[in-house]
Amino acid sequence: MIDIRDLHLKRGRFALERVGLSVKEGECVVIVGPSGAGKTLLLEAILGIVRSDAGQVFVEGVDVTRKPLEQRGFSYVPQDLALFPHLGVLGNIAFALHPKRLTRAETSRRVCEVAAWLGISHLLERREVDSLSGGEKQRVALARAIVAQPRVLILDEPFSSLDSSTRHELYQAFAQLRQRVRSTVLMVTHNHDEALLFADRMAVLFNGSLIQVGRPQEVYRQPATQDVARLLLVENVLLGECLGKGQGPHLVKCRVGNAELEVEAPASCSLGERLWFGVRAQHVRTGHELSASAGRPSNRFSANIRRVSPRIDGLLLDLGLPLTAPGVPFLVAMGDPRDGALPEVGDTLMIEIPPERVIVGRIPGA
Repeated sequence: MIDIRDLHLKRGRFALERVGLSVKEGECVVIVGPSGAGKTLLLEAILGIVRSDAGQVFVEGVDVTRKPLEQRGFSYVPQDLALFPHLGVLGNIAFALHPKRLTRAETSRRVCEVAAWLGISHLLERREVDSLSGGEKQRVALARAIVAQPRVLILDEPFSSLDSSTRHELYQAFAQLRQRVRSTVLMVTHNHDEALLFADRMAVLFNGSLIQVGRPQEVYRQPATQDVARLLLVENVLLGECLGKGQGPHLVKCRVGNAELEVEAPASCSLGERLWFGVRAQHVRTGHELSASAGRPSNRFSANIRRVSPRIDGLLLDLGLPLTAPGVPFLVAMGDPRDGALPEVGDTLMIEIPPERVIVGRIPGA
């Protein structure tokens, strides 16, 4: 459906570096990345809003690199929604149908159908849009984008300006909309939860380069780099080196900080090779979760609690561990211990890091 080949675009000191990405028909690809990664600039280059310095954009096999936006078969919802203040709700939605020269009856039918899908039929008589809530404006913008039945729907941070409650309502509405419309979708977001929720595949953009593309769960479970791991909220990213075979099958022993840690061996791991390790806070075992086996002493540590922070689902503990440099936090999530005393700063806590839960990656050039 969309084939982006070696797209290069320089703006000042920033550049999109030979970006290549394909989106299949009916697929939803979500581009994630931190602020300043070039996500919006990439969308604008794909749309033709800005002209790329090199590379090509194909839609259904046709080169559209030099074609204007209106000839590419895209519908676009920008971050600011770009609703027309001089038009009412119906006028904003129907605006996308003007080039099609439909009859008034057909235009009304399509607008009413899409408005019903998005739950905004009661707003169609509103003569202005400035007084709409954020969620209502978002639904109007989505309705305008899909009413023209585009080949490709392109969304730039579509839920970022909404409060948490409204955002989750729109998540449900958008999921239902995708089932009805079956459009090809290319979305940009900095919210990795949205990528996990909507994406068939996710593409991770850093400093103008695509670092990793894959199914959301694959990227979540095995980030390609330390930067991707941190973006996907891996709380603990550690550095170390391979020491050799571990105690269990498929395990290697690694030096991490001033301690040893056993992890599942990456392919062809060599002695002395520099590696990085990711440990999610919720994957660390504490208290009654500790394994009864004594066979993993290198993965069990006694730690001092340096800080206790409440969370909706329990507590987040900052521990002092020999795995990290002095002063660098090691974060562990703990469920609310309702049947016991709350941990306090200064307490000693025994933890265990399951080897199979440690993300292991190579350090390029190390």
